[in-house]
Amino acid sequence: MKLKKLKNILKNELSSEEELQSIKRNLTFKKTYLPYIISFSISAVSLIALIFVLCFTYIKIDSVAYLGMSISKEKTIYKRETGLVSNYDYYFAPDSNVIITIDLDNKEQFEILSVTINGYKYNSYEFLNGSNGTNIYLKYNLPSESGKTSIYIDSIKYIDGTNIKESKFIGDRELEIGITYTMPLVEIYNIEKTCTSIKFAINYPLDLELKLEVLNGNEVIYSSAVTDLIEIANLAPSTEYNIIIKGEIDLLDGLGFREIEFCNKTISTELPFTYTVISGINYIELISDYNFNIYLNDRLVNKYIGGLEAGMTYKLTLEYVYQAKTYYYSFDVKTINRVFTNINLTKLEESYLLSFTKMEDVLVTEIIVNDELSFKYNDDGNMNVLCNLYDVKKIVSIKVIYSLFNTNYEEVIY
Repeated sequence: MKLKKLKNILKNELSSEEELQSIKRNLTFKKTYLPYIISFSISAVSLIALIFVLCFTYIKIDSVAYLGMSISKEKTIYKRETGLVSNYDYYFAPDSNVIITIDLDNKEQFEILSVTINGYKYNSYEFLNGSNGTNIYLKYNLPSESGKTSIYIDSIKYIDGTNIKESKFIGDRELEIGITYTMPLVEIYNIEKTCTSIKFAINYPLDLELKLEVLNGNEVIYSSAVTDLIEIANLAPSTEYNIIIKGEIDLLDGLGFREIEFCNKTISTELPFTYTVISGINYIELISDYNFNIYLNDRLVNKYIGGLEAGMTYKLTLEYVYQAKTYYYSFDVKTINRVFTNINLTKLEESYLLSFTKMEDVLVTEIIVNDELSFKYNDDGNMNVLCNLYDVKKIVSIKVIYSLFNTNYEEVIY
């Protein structure tokens, strides 16, 4: 309907001029602003669509994002602790084989083509079993040299349709690793000792500042800085001393800068005399030209101690004077159970066959039958003795002459 005709109809129908003017105003507004309203609405819808497309495109471009990485090993590793001189992410022994785990945000499950670490490119066929779109496992060999090293991810590439794209990085792409130092070699050698002194040389890395302590039991009786040659005097005779060498060092094992004991060696000073102990079945004899008192289980005895029990252990204490001081030296001695065992006598047609087993260190020299017939025996060191007794009609007694520690003894065995 045309506008002029509409006006005439309204004019005839309306009863007042005021109503007519109101309708005119409404029709004029719609005619003037309607195109602008429609255009604005279309622009707003287009802008919203554009924002949606841009957001979708942005998300699609960055749909693979690196989140972080970690390292694992079958054996125990030292984890980082706070407050230490060295503060690395991980600590390993030199030349360790480790497994690197790379975590990815890959909701679209795009195919990961490669990972480049420290300049080396791992293609997808080099990924370890269990790798997928969100976790990549790589085998990595750490350096054989001790000290600090790092693992840095240079690049992660994936495929989106026919396009090869680069992952964006959110997490820290570098790990610092401490390669543990081997324990420095510190050793004591060329030991010289007297009754009251100990002298020795020390082999150690010159860049280490080491401390030496000498302990008598739990008491520190001497301490000094370590040098190539150490001499300690005014010690007690026949006394054990612990030589301890220690120093502070960081081994890059995750435990930090701390004191470590590099060497612990026991050295005994000498006795001012020598002695020999002969142990029999029922006696103990000490041979020495030094003047000392002998105590058997705290009872004063002579150098020859008789009337003992066979196969028993006795404590001997020697009281002696050296350089105007009195010292005590104790040791255990065991008497012999029996010199000869498994004694067997067999009657043959014209002789007897004697066999027995002797104790170690015993040398049989002669076998005497009935106190009158002597059979010389050439001992070849065999523990089993076998001797043929000729021209013997009847055996009443058998006595064995033997040597033990260069002393001759005899024992009746039959």
